[in-house]
Amino acid sequence: MSKERQLKYHVNERGMHWLLATFFVIGDIAGGGLIVLPGALKYTGLTGGIILFFAMMVIASYTAALLGDNWVILQKKWPEYRTHCRKPYPEMGYRGLGPLMRKFVSYCVNFTQFSVGVVYLLLSAKIIQDSILLVTGTHITFCFMIIIVATLLLPVTMLKSPQDFWHVVVAAMFSTGISCLFIIFGISSDSSECARHAEYSPITVGSVLIGMGTFFFSYDGHAAFPTIQHDMKEPHKFGRSVALAYIVVTMVYMPVAILGYITYGSSIGESIIDSIQTPWMQMAANMLIAIHCILTLVFVLNPLNQEAEEYFNLPHTFGIERVICRSTMMLLTVFVAESVPTFGPLVNLVGGSTITLTAIVFPCLFNVYLKAQEHQAEDRIPTLREIVTRTPKPKLILITVIMLFGAIAGTAATYSAIKDLSTTHFAMPCYILPFVSSADESSISAIRCCGPSYNISSRGTPDVCFA
Repeated sequence: MSKERQLKYHVNERGMHWLLATFFVIGDIAGGGLIVLPGALKYTGLTGGIILFFAMMVIASYTAALLGDNWVILQKKWPEYRTHCRKPYPEMGYRGLGPLMRKFVSYCVNFTQFSVGVVYLLLSAKIIQDSILLVTGTHITFCFMIIIVATLLLPVTMLKSPQDFWHVVVAAMFSTGISCLFIIFGISSDSSECARHAEYSPITVGSVLIGMGTFFFSYDGHAAFPTIQHDMKEPHKFGRSVALAYIVVTMVYMPVAILGYITYGSSIGESIIDSIQTPWMQMAANMLIAIHCILTLVFVLNPLNQEAEEYFNLPHTFGIERVICRSTMMLLTVFVAESVPTFGPLVNLVGGSTITLTAIVFPCLFNVYLKAQEHQAEDRIPTLREIVTRTPKPKLILITVIMLFGAIAGTAATYSAIKDLSTTHFAMPCYILPFVSSADESSISAIRCCGPSYNISSRGTPDVCFA
C-alpha cells in the first residue's frame, strides 16, 4: 500500500483481512434465516418472495456499505476511534446527530442483539431437542433444553471480541453451507409425494407484512457489523466484505426457500427442517444448523456484553467482573426465552422493529450527516440545508426512498407481528405451563408431515407425523 493511501485510510496492521471479515458477515447473518425463510413464503407467496429476496440483498448490502463508510469517516476525522472501541455503532449516531442519538442507537442495538440472541437460543434448543428425539426416542422438554444449552454456552461468551473467536464464526459459516445441502436433498426426497398434495394459503397485505418481518430478520447483522469492521486490517474495504457476503447468503437462502415452499406449501412450520421426512437427513441438517446457532449466539451477544461492561465501567481484561456481567446477561436471555418460547412470531417482531432501524434507517441517516461534516473544521451537526446542498441529489433521493420504505414497512410489520404473537401464535411461558397443563409429551414426533391435514408421509408411515 502506498504512503499516500496509508495517510488517507486508517490501517490496523494486526487486523483481519477483508475476506476473513466476509466470513464473519456470512456467519453472522446466515443460519437462522435459512430455516425460517421458507415459512415466510407462506405469507408472501412465491412471486413476492423472489422480489423480496433481490430487494433485501440490494438494500441490505447497500446500507451495510454505508455503515462501513460511516466508520471510515469516524476513524479519519476522530483518531480516538482507531484504538479499541466497545460501541462503534452508537458513536456514529453521536458524531452524526449528537448525544441523544447515541443513547437511542445504543438502545436499538441492545434490543436487537438481545432479541436475536433469544431467537438463536430458542432455535438451538428446538433443534437439539428434535435431534435427541430422532436418535434416542427420548423427549426432553423444550423449556429444560433452553437452560441446558445456555449453561453449556456460557463459558464461550467470556471471550473479548471477534478477533478472539474468528474460528468460531468461520465454523458457523461452513456448518450452514453443509446444512443447506442436506436440507435441499431432504426436500428433494419428499417432493414427489408432498408437492402434489401441497396447498398454498391466500396472500393478503397483512400476510405479506408478517413475512416481510422475517426477511428483515434474515438479512440483518448490521448491529454487529461495526464491531467486525473495527477489527479489520483495512476497514475501508468493508464494502467488499458485505457485497460478497450478501450475494453468497442470497444464493444459499433462495434455493432452500423456493424449493421448500413449492414442495410443502402451507404445511411448513416455523422451521423447514421439521418438514424433512428422511430422519437421518433431518438430523444432519438439524445438528449443523444447531452448531451455527450456538456459535452465532456467542457472536451476537458480544456487542451487548461490551455495552454493559462500558456502562458499568468494567476493566477490559478478563476477571470476576466480566464473569458476573456476562453471566447475568445470559440469565436475562434465558428468562426471556422461557417467557416467549416460540421463535417464529418473535423473528417477525424483531425484524419489523429495531432491525429495520439498525439495518435500513440509521445507516442512511448517519451517512448523509457524517458526509456533510466530513470536511468541516469544527465539530457541529450540519443543518438540513447543508445536508441537502452537500449530498449528491441522486444519492439523496435514493437514501430518502430507502428510509421511507424501511420506516413504513417496518412499522406495519411490527404491528402485524404483535397481533400475530398475541393471538394466533400465543405460547404459554415455561414457568406458567406446569400449572395449567398436564399433557403427556412423550409421544411427540420430530417429523412434520405435509398436506393440508399434515398427514401425508413420503415414507408411507403417517403415524410418525405431528401437526
